[in-house]
Amino acid sequence: MQSKQTFDSSRTRRTCLLLVLATTVSPPSFGQGTAFQYQGRLTYQGTPAEGLYDFTFTVFDAVQGGNALGTGRQTNTVQVSGGVFNTTLDFGPNVFTGAGRWLELGVRTNGPGPIQILSPRQELLPTPYAIHAATAGSAQALPANTIQTSALADNAVTVAKVAAGQVVKSLNGLKDHVVLQAGNNVQITTNGNNLTISASGGGGGLTLPCSGSTASANPALQLANTGAGTGLQVDSGDGSGVFGRSQKNIGVFGQTFGDNAAGVVGRNESASTGQGQAVFGYASGNAVGVLGMSEGNDGISGRSNASGKSGVLGYTERSDGWGGYFVNTANGEALHAEGRAWVSGEMSVAVLTIRGGADLAEPFASSDGPLAPGSVVVIDPERPGKLRLATEPYDTKVAGVISGAGGVQPGIALRQDGALDGGHHVALTGRVYVLAGAAFGTTSPQIC
Repeated sequence: MQSKQTFDSSRTRRTCLLLVLATTVSPPSFGQGTAFQYQGRLTYQGTPAEGLYDFTFTVFDAVQGGNALGTGRQTNTVQVSGGVFNTTLDFGPNVFTGAGRWLELGVRTNGPGPIQILSPRQELLPTPYAIHAATAGSAQALPANTIQTSALADNAVTVAKVAAGQVVKSLNGLKDHVVLQAGNNVQITTNGNNLTISASGGGGGLTLPCSGSTASANPALQLANTGAGTGLQVDSGDGSGVFGRSQKNIGVFGQTFGDNAAGVVGRNESASTGQGQAVFGYASGNAVGVLGMSEGNDGISGRSNASGKSGVLGYTERSDGWGGYFVNTANGEALHAEGRAWVSGEMSVAVLTIRGGADLAEPFASSDGPLAPGSVVVIDPERPGKLRLATEPYDTKVAGVISGAGGVQPGIALRQDGALDGGHHVALTGRVYVLAGAAFGTTSPQIC
């Protein structure tokens, strides 16, 4: 090949730039990549070239010198007919970004031999429509609805390209197709861009009545209030405020770590005279209604500030039952009362041990006024039902001795409310100290 080879690049520039721009701005859905068709004219010794020729194509960023861009030199064997040739070029992405570009061509006849670099480099210029495409990259705004979904490539917009604070990029670590599913008694509705999660029953977003179950070892419902308020408050009309039920364990469990607090508190503020309870325990079968147990204090403690009312009340509606039942399995006291104990009905014991006194006494009124403990008293014949101080020896009307002398108090005191409930306790039997003198001889203990 002689050096006088000419290359008509005017049409090449128009065709190249037109094809390049069409390739780079066409959506990927068209099936196009970075390759484009290149057409040129080659003359050899002043006449149109014919046959096979080897071409090299390199894109530079300057008319002279500069840097080779893309995949570098590309060599193609091309059929030239009548001086015209067509070939496909592909320099990869990020070559035609809008800045100036120049194409350097080399050529030789097909076969061995040096490549002749043609000069000058051919500037790649845009066609009129490509000029518009070049300015489109700096567009500040587009009319509404200009870009449709079909114009965007799949997976074209990434998270890195979305500014912070503009969209939700992940939801609790979930990405892409996150689906909100409504659980029991929960509704999810949409209205435009509004997403509403609600419960049809109201009550703070909880549908009532609410019923659910779980097989978890953790609490089915757990609420925490770190302030001074109540952790859980339940208000009811005619039904129970709180109903706890367990198949194999505790129905309601209360726990506190305060010194002056209670694990469970029940309060009845009824103003009527009915039989309402602050705490009610019920059991069927062989269970207990309320069980109190303590490792360091009282298992159950009852207190009342009302007149005539008890701190703890127990009753039964069966003739073979007990209103209260106490057991000590260690042979200790099953029931201990400090103060007086009062039984309105019959009381039956197997063994009765009196610890506060040693005699059996009965109250009598005195005709002589107050009498000292240990005084021997006789029946006053002039005042039936009253006693007087004994003044004669071997008086056959002796009734007994006034109890309390020597610190020995009545062990059992007999009385009848409203009839025999006043006067001095007179020892009828048992141990009692007697006032006596030695004026008429020595004295000795006697059995009455």
